[in-house]
Amino acid sequence: MKEDNLKKELELTNELKNVIGKNPDSQTFSRAYDRYHEFILKNGLPSEKRRKNGYLYASPDYKNLVEKIIIKLTPFGKTVLEIGIGDGRLSYKLAEEKKCRVTGIDISDIVINLAKKRLKETDTLKYIKADARQLPFKDKTFDISISKDLIEHLPPKDHLWHLQEVKRILKDKGSYIIFTPPKLKLEIYKGLHLKEYSLKDFLSALKIAGFSGMEIYWVQLTIFGHLIQISKPMIKTLNLYESFLGKTKIYKLMPEFLNKIFIPRFVIIAKNE
Repeated sequence: MKEDNLKKELELTNELKNVIGKNPDSQTFSRAYDRYHEFILKNGLPSEKRRKNGYLYASPDYKNLVEKIIIKLTPFGKTVLEIGIGDGRLSYKLAEEKKCRVTGIDISDIVINLAKKRLKETDTLKYIKADARQLPFKDKTFDISISKDLIEHLPPKDHLWHLQEVKRILKDKGSYIIFTPPKLKLEIYKGLHLKEYSLKDFLSALKIAGFSGMEIYWVQLTIFGHLIQISKPMIKTLNLYESFLGKTKIYKLMPEFLNKIFIPRFVIIAKNE
């Protein structure tokens, strides 16, 4: 993205954050994200790499590391709800590779229409416009719910509301598989992020919402794509580690490749037990 377009995008995201902050209802959210995606489709994303990889071009062949991990962690043949589909690739891959019956939702008309056009709906794959805070499904409908890069886009006061809605639509023994970027990211640009969580804060929110069992995986975004399952005794140590990094600001001195190794990024499986 050219420098002038980046400046325009920062101006747009700041404007949209203010709009959502003043009136965070579904209609306002939908219009805000349609405006954002219109801009991205016209000008691309700040990251040249992500732009080339086809964000919102819905190429089913490309998957980033987190998507690969979520696909790996999703059991075969389940009913799945993906919340905040982005370009729809992950929903598509879960239906194709894991033979799941997938419903993908997003608040943006543009996103839903692009997914329907470029990836096509099938008997096992549907795209629906819906609000993550007000899910239009009956209780105990899905085995698995998934969100990648969603929760940081919700107003802070609505996080618990969203999590309780997810718990409501999950079957008994169902799971919510979640990835959200860390608070300690190096990148200045964060798009329409309204709040980012530490691991401690996010686990606390999940417990308040009524989720009990947790599986936590540390994702290292290196060429090797390490995935490390975190045991319960390690969680307290990780909380202290994150707190230390945040208070000392050491992570800001790290080059990007070290940031990807030492800044904790987590995929969490929250269980409805």
